Amino acid sequence: MANTLQHVRIFLLLEVIFTIQTSAVPLTQNELQELANSLEIRVKVVDNLRYEAKNHTVQTFIKNSGHLPIPDSGWTLYFHSMLPAFPDILLQEGNKSVDLNVEKVRIGLVQGDLFYMKPIDGFVPIQPEEERKYNVIVNLWAVSRTDFMPLWYVVSEDESVDPCIVHSTSSFDIDYVEPFEDVRQWKRWRADRYNPYTPEDRLARLKFTDTGKTKLIIPTPRNIRINETVKLSSVNNSWGLLVDEIHFNETALFLKGLYDFKFISTETSNSIVLSRNNTFSKQGYSVNVSPELNRIFLQSNTSHGMFYAIQSLRAILEEYNSTNIPSIVIEDEPRFEWRGMHLDVARNFHSVDDVKRLIQAMSMYKMNALHLHLTDDEGWRLEIDGLPELTDVGSNRCHDLNETRCVIPQFGSGPFANTSGSGYYTKNDYRDILRFANTHFVTVIPEIDMPGHSHAAVVSMEQRYRKYIKAGNQTAAEEFRIIDPDDTTFYTSVQNWRDDVMNPCIESTYALIGKVMDKIKALHEDIQPLLFYHFGGDEVPNGVWSESPKCEELLQESPALNVTHGLKNYFAKRMAALAAMKNISLGGWEDGFIDGQKSPAPIPTDQMSGVELYVNPWNNIWEWGGGSNAYKYANAGYKVILTPGTNLYFDHPQEPGPEDRGLYWATRFTDTKKVLKFMPEAFYDNIFEDRSGNPLSKEDICGEDLSKCTPLEKPGNIIGIQGALWSETVRTSENMDFMIFPRLLALAERSWYKAGFESTPKNEEAFEDEWSAFAKAVGSREFRRLNEMDISFRIPPPGGRVQQDGIVQVTTTYPGLGVEISKDDGHSWQMVQHDIINNDERGVSNFLTGSEWDSVLLRSTFRNRDDVRHSRAVELKREVARPVVEQYMLAYIAENLLVHVEVVDNLNKDEEKYMTIKLELTNNGSMNIPSGAWRIYFYSLYGAKAEELSCGLTIGHVNGGLYYIEPTSDNFPGIPAGHSLDPCINKNRLWMVSRTDNLPNWFVTSPGMTPMKLKATEGEMLNYVGKFDTAAKWKRERDDRFDPYTAPERYDILRRDSSTKPVYRVVPTPKAASISQHETAQIDDSFVVLESQEFRIESQFLAEMLKVNITNTSDSSKQIKFEVRENKGVREAYEINISPETNTVVIHAQDSPGAFYGAQTLISLVEDNDGRIPKATISDEPRFGYRGVMLDVARNFKPKNWTLKFIDAMAMYKLNKLHLHLSDDEGWRIEIPGIPGLTEIGSKRCHSEYDDDCVMPQLGSGPDSDTQGTGFYTVDDYREILEYANVRHIEIIPEIDMPGHSAAAISVMEKREDDIDFMKSHANWPLPESWLLYDHKFTPSVNSGLKWSKNAMNPCMNSTYRFVELVVDGLIELHRPVQPLRIFHMGGDEVTLGAWDESKECFNNTDFRGFDTAASQRVFMSRVAKIVADKGLSLGVWEDGVYANDKPNPITDYKSEVFVYPWNNRWGTNKAKRSSEFADAGYKVILPLATHLYFDMSQEPDPESRGLYWATRFIDARKVFGLMPDNIFANADVDRMGNPVSLDDLCEKVACPQPNKTENIMGLQACMWAEVMRTEEQFHNMAFPRLLALAERAWHRAAWEGLNDRNARNNYRKSDWKEFVDVLGYKELPRLEKKQVYYFLEPPGARVDGNVLKANTRYPNHLVEISTDGGDTWNEFQQQTLANGRHTLHFRTKSPVLGRVSRPVELTAVVGRDGSTKLIIPTPKNTQLYDFNFISNGSSNSIVLSRNNTFSKQGYSVIVSPEQDRIFLQSNTSHGMFYAIQSLRAILEEYNSTNIPSIVIEDEPRFEWRGMHLDVARNFHSVGDVKRLIQAMSMYKMNALHLHLTDDEGWRLEIDGLPELTDVNHSTPL
Repeated sequence: MANTLQHVRIFLLLEVIFTIQTSAVPLTQNELQELANSLEIRVKVVDNLRYEAKNHTVQTFIKNSGHLPIPDSGWTLYFHSMLPAFPDILLQEGNKSVDLNVEKVRIGLVQGDLFYMKPIDGFVPIQPEEERKYNVIVNLWAVSRTDFMPLWYVVSEDESVDPCIVHSTSSFDIDYVEPFEDVRQWKRWRADRYNPYTPEDRLARLKFTDTGKTKLIIPTPRNIRINETVKLSSVNNSWGLLVDEIHFNETALFLKGLYDFKFISTETSNSIVLSRNNTFSKQGYSVNVSPELNRIFLQSNTSHGMFYAIQSLRAILEEYNSTNIPSIVIEDEPRFEWRGMHLDVARNFHSVDDVKRLIQAMSMYKMNALHLHLTDDEGWRLEIDGLPELTDVGSNRCHDLNETRCVIPQFGSGPFANTSGSGYYTKNDYRDILRFANTHFVTVIPEIDMPGHSHAAVVSMEQRYRKYIKAGNQTAAEEFRIIDPDDTTFYTSVQNWRDDVMNPCIESTYALIGKVMDKIKALHEDIQPLLFYHFGGDEVPNGVWSESPKCEELLQESPALNVTHGLKNYFAKRMAALAAMKNISLGGWEDGFIDGQKSPAPIPTDQMSGVELYVNPWNNIWEWGGGSNAYKYANAGYKVILTPGTNLYFDHPQEPGPEDRGLYWATRFTDTKKVLKFMPEAFYDNIFEDRSGNPLSKEDICGEDLSKCTPLEKPGNIIGIQGALWSETVRTSENMDFMIFPRLLALAERSWYKAGFESTPKNEEAFEDEWSAFAKAVGSREFRRLNEMDISFRIPPPGGRVQQDGIVQVTTTYPGLGVEISKDDGHSWQMVQHDIINNDERGVSNFLTGSEWDSVLLRSTFRNRDDVRHSRAVELKREVARPVVEQYMLAYIAENLLVHVEVVDNLNKDEEKYMTIKLELTNNGSMNIPSGAWRIYFYSLYGAKAEELSCGLTIGHVNGGLYYIEPTSDNFPGIPAGHSLDPCINKNRLWMVSRTDNLPNWFVTSPGMTPMKLKATEGEMLNYVGKFDTAAKWKRERDDRFDPYTAPERYDILRRDSSTKPVYRVVPTPKAASISQHETAQIDDSFVVLESQEFRIESQFLAEMLKVNITNTSDSSKQIKFEVRENKGVREAYEINISPETNTVVIHAQDSPGAFYGAQTLISLVEDNDGRIPKATISDEPRFGYRGVMLDVARNFKPKNWTLKFIDAMAMYKLNKLHLHLSDDEGWRIEIPGIPGLTEIGSKRCHSEYDDDCVMPQLGSGPDSDTQGTGFYTVDDYREILEYANVRHIEIIPEIDMPGHSAAAISVMEKREDDIDFMKSHANWPLPESWLLYDHKFTPSVNSGLKWSKNAMNPCMNSTYRFVELVVDGLIELHRPVQPLRIFHMGGDEVTLGAWDESKECFNNTDFRGFDTAASQRVFMSRVAKIVADKGLSLGVWEDGVYANDKPNPITDYKSEVFVYPWNNRWGTNKAKRSSEFADAGYKVILPLATHLYFDMSQEPDPESRGLYWATRFIDARKVFGLMPDNIFANADVDRMGNPVSLDDLCEKVACPQPNKTENIMGLQACMWAEVMRTEEQFHNMAFPRLLALAERAWHRAAWEGLNDRNARNNYRKSDWKEFVDVLGYKELPRLEKKQVYYFLEPPGARVDGNVLKANTRYPNHLVEISTDGGDTWNEFQQQTLANGRHTLHFRTKSPVLGRVSRPVELTAVVGRDGSTKLIIPTPKNTQLYDFNFISNGSSNSIVLSRNNTFSKQGYSVIVSPEQDRIFLQSNTSHGMFYAIQSLRAILEEYNSTNIPSIVIEDEPRFEWRGMHLDVARNFHSVGDVKRLIQAMSMYKMNALHLHLTDDEGWRLEIDGLPELTDVNHSTPL
């Protein structure tokens, strides 16, 4: 679904063949013309970036704007594309077309750039005003309007009917192409740094800055001296012209023709004297303007030089308007002998007048070589005597697919031979050009491109061949044939031709070439003798001639050709031989002389017949590695004319914008300034940037020592430079002038004159001076001169910007240009005053003052008397768009932006319950981070507040937990290198008290760019999150009683008696066991397992696990066997008898699960003691039939191998239900055959701008689909899981969450519906069935609790139920061959109130009208239940899916058995009653109690402990172990804030409900929601060891559960827990580690008693390691005595098998000289109320604490002074000041810290003693309880706590030397 082709194929699978029977009736001429007039074509480039420079997507819209339907057959539409459409198909051999099976059209490639589209069977006529869209995949990119071609045309299937041009494409402005308004449209690839210039860009980049200098003459003379003290008053037609050398008569006539001077015979004043000076070089000259003599002297050695002297004189007269001319002396000669311009007249023909106009301008700027590209694939432009076909056929382009009359249309030339696609120079035309060129001292170099680029020649000669064959003259037919007719080679040229290469292996090719050379030489002979013949030689396709029999013959005759040099070399050498024979020099493009097809070396000149060789190196794209070719050729003896594509290709645009004409393969643009900056004598100094615009240096390409670039050894062989205009996009005279001028002036300047800046290429200031002088001359003088030659030079658009006061500043690139402004979209224009232009101090104000405007149009204007020309208009917006952010900047931000997030305050929330966070961003690199269109995406579990922040950033919400920060328009200051942004205070909903509330993999991106992870946020350590070191940071609310454990508190919590390894203890505990440790047997390979017929799988499993053989005979004396015991009564029960004396083990069971669990118990015993098992009889059965775990694989995916390992662990502990949560808002994880999009899109999370890629990032998954945010189970994966689980008697219960939590599925089905709509738009019937899950193209305003919009399937739509049934059927089929599906879990939880209130589907469905959310959901659940029941399944559902109006929905709503999962028993609410309500209502109840069995909750109340905490602050294994499922309310202890709860409060002072139908309580289930589990280790940490405690409670009912006496029950449970801990520590946790299960390692406790350092762990058999150097080194801990002084120590737990370690904990203690110890708690608790800063003086906005010794010991005062913006607290003692602070707290609370009035308090206590007595003896209360009481007492100014520490029932204080006081009574010491 990632592109149209895939989308086509998808629907091919879905559709039923449906063909409208039509007969292909050809259209008549009138019908075809009507069609051409009716076709309204629009084309839009959708995206260049998606496929990263491989392909791009173009949408073609065809609208019928006529009155008749566009028929379903009989016509073909032809169009052009320079890049191949559907390149993966159409560039393959044998593929000429592709059928779009949705759109029902065929798109085919004719050749070159000509494509066609025609209807195929199934195409439905397009009705009037109907529009259809066609998605076309095209190679590479299209970023310019001129990438598209005009003159599309339609053709009838009746060949007698003339083609008709589609009127909507007839404009050469190509206005059928939609604007390029988006970065995806104007960039070629993501690393492309180029963006269209805005007026602001032009102002900054191209504004003319006057340095006071100008160039009197272009090109600049070598030496010029000007004396302004004397002036020549006037030069006019009264002046005489004296020629003292007959040699100069012709040039004198040229000068006379310009100014109408009179010839004179003697020198007088007011005369111009032309004389010879034979000391000058061939093209050298001098000019001497002598006011003293009233004469002008021109000297040279040749007419050529004299012509240039005249051109310089012209420039002088123009500059001074022929008056007041100062004394000027010029001595000049050219820098290079070759100063050339290449003109392509083959792609689009240019007239004789065009060529003459170019020659005239070239000569004016002293250029002397015109390279005419006369032939190419698309046309032959020169008449050749004796070969009329070359022009009769080859010079014309028209619609003739057989190419017998013409070449097929190319480059928008249309179907007729009446456009610039057709034309040629007759012999007379060509000779006329030669004469004109000769007069202007311009040498014409004809190029006949060969052997490639010869399609026009090929078809011409083939037509000649047919003509003579038809006449019966075989010899004449083959005389000039240039192809091997038997050549079957398939190739494609760069321009997509398949027959455009002459065959070098046949002599007739050289006969043609020789004849052409002779005829061209003859044309030149008496005018301008042919000196140079250019054979092209470029771009010969790879692999050409490989299947040519003629070439095979040649290669056999000349084997050397087949080794190194190849046939292309052979051709070049034959060309050289022909040139030598004709005594002319040979020129070619660089690839024409390459030694072999790919070799970088030139052909040695000594192999080239001694002919002089000229080469044009063009392909210098620096990063491609060809930049050294020019010097390689020069060193090899070739004459080199530098024609670099990066600087001198004038077919390239002059700005990097889509509206500028031209190609851009070499560089994105080449403007006049870039041409002027070209440094031909230091070629590598021109390395400034790559094609993307990334900065490059000479060192980057050549290496620091320049060794990677060829040095120039023969500089004399660099003879000149040449510009090149290729004409693919140049159709008119105006186009031609626009592309050449004024760039040609800069080319002339650099080819004639070496500027000073070239000697210091890195001196930008020197170049800018050069540019200013040049630009000033061009703008003030040369534009006028060009205009008077009727040259339509390019006028650059103006620059502009809007200042804060609304004044508009405007600039131009060249002085002398005006600017006009329009505020009515170009209907009227006003001139800007000239003194405002390019003036930093002035701007346009009066025109815009007081008017409301969003944008204006600007254009530059050139005026020359009555002649007025304009640039294109550009839009200047009042509000500047945020700058585009380039990929390199994103990479920089990702690498260098440091992120620090720190909680400020959880306790002081705003009215919407948002707490405060501080975000700090630091630029750690060397570049500034600017404002722009970048966004940093981050995640929030509870929801960030969307708002503008004072630091200059804005926070916004995307969907779900995905948020972003971006620069606020006009308010973001940027982040300078090495600096930080001012801290941002932002808001988060509810709280953030855990490090894992934060998520990794923030990423930065901008429109169209590849997103990149912020390095600072990568990784699971979450180091970007600050410390949680105050109560305001780790507490959720003010009444939150939970604090992180300190090391001493942890020590007390973990304190236990010494333990020893329990022997032969099984988890879960068997119901009954008799074990003798003294009689044992060794299980080794001498034992066998007897294969059981009834329990074959179980016996095989056991043998494999014990690594013993399995046999079906009972020969062995050491046996383990299974026996069936009927009528055991309870499913899954078993009995084991182990007899060491007989070496037999018998496992009795009535069913396979029982046999399997017996095997697991035996395995546990074997693994317990190195294979030695005791004599034992164990009788066992489960407590509950449902012992499950819900595994959320939707939020974060768990790959198959993780799941299989988890199933193994479940099986070890006799858990039997794996509830797989397979779908949620964040992802879909199961392949459903027939709905591929669910996994193709819905299983992937990534940041994409395309709706067929993935769902959006969530939960730290990052921008790429390479994390656990992505993944799914294939059919094979899932069945392997089923098979694995089946062997282990674990039932897989698949959950597809619905109707809520369905954002992923909804979005995928929405995309599918878009595809169906696309089919519908093409009337592609029958359409696939809709599976839409919500109103199409509508997003409701309501968000779910987790901030998802549109995440609840719509119950009012039948398509929803079709989808559900498809999914259920798919799951049934997945399960069927392995483990038949029994329960389908449909989720049903957390549907957002009002989810469907705005749904039109619900409004229009009378069955739902007026329903609230609960009623609609009830209908949904009922209908899904019916689907499930009809398929023979039971239904699973979370409680809230079937609970409404404070009671369960009637069980009669559902036609099947319903398993309900009441999860939300959070204490402090009344929801715990639901379990009994459901049981009594007839539901089957599974208990996944959130307070005890939600394993996504933290395992301790610590910010560093992974997990959530919405139901309870933490759940550790002990809490799970202590669960009493038979009496849910007996488990009530504290609410989620840690406040005690009473049953009276929970049950409203009546007896808490207990189920009457206890048989409906089916079991327990732990839930592992995966929001914060991303790695396997995290997954295991959250599951284990809690899962073992779950297994214990689900299988075994402990004796203490039946005790009614709470104290007795607690004591018994504590004792049982101790034993369980020992089993885990010594046995089960090592077992798990051996299986690579990474259980949670709890940090150790540590304390100092006296000066003795102690440490302990939760589980025995685990080491404690200690570090005394901050964690750099670790050693095993031994109890020790601390020396005097301060000690900062770190401790960590180490596991016994893999040596994994816990996170460290810190203990700081100061040991005194007397051995006393003071502990320093590293994280002070409840000491920081408000995050005030300390200051040194009492400024405003301050709280001043001061002493007043008049107050009593506990007295104080508080003064709130709004007048001074201060608060004053006074007291005489710290005691009194503490009470002052408590009063201030109350004030701030009362007024919510805002609008506090003036308050004065003076206070002291009534009584000195204000106390509270607490009995901790009768029932003990913990340290935490006592501290909490103290905290509250102090807040209310109470000062005495009376602790009742002893009584009959207990002694509660440890007394040194009297350990019995605490030991004997088994009391917990305080």
